[in-house]
Amino acid sequence: MKTYFKTKTNFVFGDAKNFWLLFVAIGVVMWLSPFFMKQEISFLKSALLGALSLLTGLLFRYSYCGVEIDAAANRFRNYTFVLGVRVGEWKSLPDFKKIRFTTHRVRSRNLSNGTSPTFTSSRTLYKITLVTDPLFRDLAFYLSNRKKAQHDVQLLAAILQLPVEEIDNT
Repeated sequence: MKTYFKTKTNFVFGDAKNFWLLFVAIGVVMWLSPFFMKQEISFLKSALLGALSLLTGLLFRYSYCGVEIDAAANRFRNYTFVLGVRVGEWKSLPDFKKIRFTTHRVRSRNLSNGTSPTFTSSRTLYKITLVTDPLFRDLAFYLSNRKKAQHDVQLLAAILQLPVEEIDNT
C-alpha cells in the first residue's frame, strides 16, 4: 500500500508565472541581437543580460509550492520548489480525524480605474483540509482542477485511512 503523498498546490509567483515565456523570449533576443544589429553595449553585457532574463523566466515557470505527506515516517511538510530544490521543514503528522473536501466559487474583479469594474471572472477552487478538531484545521491546500482534487482526496483517504466529508459551497 502507498504511504507517500505529494502534490503541487500553486506557483510561487501566482498568476505572474504566465510571464515566464516573455522573459525567455527577451533572453533569446538579447543573445541573438549582436548578430543582426549594431549595439552600443558589448557582446558580453548583452549575453549576461540575456542569461539573466532567461534565468528569471525559468525561475517564474519552474517555482511552485506543494505539500508532501510521508505516512510511513509519520511526517508532513509544506514545501517550495525552486529550480530543482525542495525547501521546507518536516513536521510531525498530527492525529487527523477526517478529510474535508470543499468546493468554493471564487469571483474576482479588475478595477482598472479604481472604482468601476471592467472585467469580472469566476472560477472554482477545491479545498482539501485535514482536520484534527472541528474548530482547528491543521493542513489545508487548494487545487483548481476537479479531477486532480478528487484523485488527491481519494489517495489521501487511502494513505491515512480517514473518512472524507464533502461540502459544496458553490
